[in-house]
Amino acid sequence: MKLVLIFLIFLNISFVKSQNRTCRDGGTLVLDKCLYVFQEEVTHSYAEHSKCVTRYGGTLVTIHNAIENRAVSEFAISQNLDTFWIGAFCFSNQTSSCYSDDYSGPLSYSNFQKGYPLIENPSNGCVSMLTKGGQAGKWINSDCQKSLPYICEVPRTFENSIPTCYPSFNGYCYLHDRGPMEYAESYCQQNNGTVMSIQSQMENTFAQFRLPIYWKMLGAKKVAKNTYVWLDGTVWGTFDNRDPLDYYSDTLDCLTISGLNGLWQRTNCSSMQDFYCKIPLGPKVDDSKCNSTMLMVPTEISSAGGPCKWQLVTPGAYPISIYFVDMANGTTVELYDENMQLSQEIKQSGVHFDAKTNILNVAHDGVGSFKAVVKAQTYSA
Repeated sequence: MKLVLIFLIFLNISFVKSQNRTCRDGGTLVLDKCLYVFQEEVTHSYAEHSKCVTRYGGTLVTIHNAIENRAVSEFAISQNLDTFWIGAFCFSNQTSSCYSDDYSGPLSYSNFQKGYPLIENPSNGCVSMLTKGGQAGKWINSDCQKSLPYICEVPRTFENSIPTCYPSFNGYCYLHDRGPMEYAESYCQQNNGTVMSIQSQMENTFAQFRLPIYWKMLGAKKVAKNTYVWLDGTVWGTFDNRDPLDYYSDTLDCLTISGLNGLWQRTNCSSMQDFYCKIPLGPKVDDSKCNSTMLMVPTEISSAGGPCKWQLVTPGAYPISIYFVDMANGTTVELYDENMQLSQEIKQSGVHFDAKTNILNVAHDGVGSFKAVVKAQTYSA
């Protein structure tokens, strides 16, 4: 009883918007996600695509553990929902065949009522939650064409004090302007942000449907054949939505996202493009890795507003390559070998340096700014 009471107190606190964490457009913060309730009864696909995706850039509510299940169930009961759609689909009677709508893969948690999932044909794999009596919080599968209420979810964000920076999503707001990549980088940096990167399917959906410009330049640059880096320092490859049939020339070094299908296509960095600055709303996190020793490659480093040093290393005999993807005018980065002998000074972006060994020391005096991607050399002899 004591455990239940503690949980309910925690749950009530979780329903309240805090000063820092918040939900846009009237959502309710439940645990660490924003939930939007719809009493209207619609099919699973209509709820998912026409409402959760296009209106909010989110998904039907997904549940990954027992705490989330209890929280969503209690929230649905408080909103007078009966059975409602959740973000899951099953292909067979085995729970291992059930997948989450947030693209995280097979369900790591489920709470099906006894005898479920029960898949009798391919169209009845959509999952809903019950809220009445002893079955509250239990899941069943239903015909996907059945009409039920539903709950959408999007990540929580922070209070936005920048009126011109809208909308907000997952702790960032998005500021629109137009120009070539060089201008975009400078403009976003002046506004304490970077040209938009995309790290997940949900974020890609948000950019596709919630940012109104049809073609939007992304904050990515090509550094080698078929290899890109994000200018904000996040690791490339966590999510990659490049168009596999992209017919634009592979000599083009930037990317843009289509409002039609959400795919990324090559574009000219020097041409006029619409773009969005991705500006953090929460407490600023230092991801520069400043003053790191024995920093293992591959990694990414960046300036931190003051003097910094980095010692980069790779295991084994692989030498290091460092690619400078962004650098403000007046910036100088010094590269030293393992004996602290100066190897080269870098003063512009778009260049790289191949070290001769598996140790490279980097120094920046704090003047200007830069971002660099560091990899192990794997060139063939």
